[in-house]
Amino acid sequence: MKKEGNKLKEDDLKKFSYDMGLFAAETKLEFKAELSGSGSGLEGKKCDFDLIFEGWQNNFSKLSDGGFWDREVMASKVKFESVSEIKNVVINEVEYDSKQSDTDSIYEWFEIYNPNNHSVTLKNWTITDNSATDVIPEITIPGKGFAVVAAKESGFKTNYSSFSGNIVYISDNAIGNGLANDGDRLILKNEKGEVADAMSYGSDKTIFDPSCSGVTSNAGHSLARNPTGYDSDKASDFIKLTTPTPGY
Repeated sequence: MKKEGNKLKEDDLKKFSYDMGLFAAETKLEFKAELSGSGSGLEGKKCDFDLIFEGWQNNFSKLSDGGFWDREVMASKVKFESVSEIKNVVINEVEYDSKQSDTDSIYEWFEIYNPNNHSVTLKNWTITDNSATDVIPEITIPGKGFAVVAAKESGFKTNYSSFSGNIVYISDNAIGNGLANDGDRLILKNEKGEVADAMSYGSDKTIFDPSCSGVTSNAGHSLARNPTGYDSDKASDFIKLTTPTPGY
């Protein structure tokens, strides 16, 4: 529940109650209710409830004491749409070999695309390469929007100094143990440890066989889904970009 845009209270709907105290006649109130949980168990479920608002003169202690008062009952409903309409976010682009000639793991990044019309928050999600796993810092991706996950802030900004999009950085400054230039994999898992998306390139054929090709001698290039978000679980979903496009 919000008052003039400021959060007042969050609670289970069954026991929700809030005393606002004294307020102006034109105070703007916002009330949001949502079903918690995920998966097919919620598909088609709905919850009907009444939101009851009571107000009275400030010189009376309660509604029944008299004076001017008002009581409004607003019939409300929250419904969980079909699970089939909710799509996984996908690994949309990967720069695994930066244009730097030294150890390049701090410059590496990958991009996540949200194909849904609603925003998705990644909390306790992980990314894994061929030998190590990292927790992705919490980030919200708007509907039809992007998020970049980069190894290190200074490394990313060296190559993309004007970037102003949605981005987080891995705490140990490397994606996995650093993405191998000639072949590696990326496995994106949600907070339950379920695979949301995965891809492999070059010599690594654990996800795609054949894997995404054309990765040798391509420093500063990236692999990206074409078109954006297209996912048929094949290496052919990705093409090589000579000019990477993080965040769009």
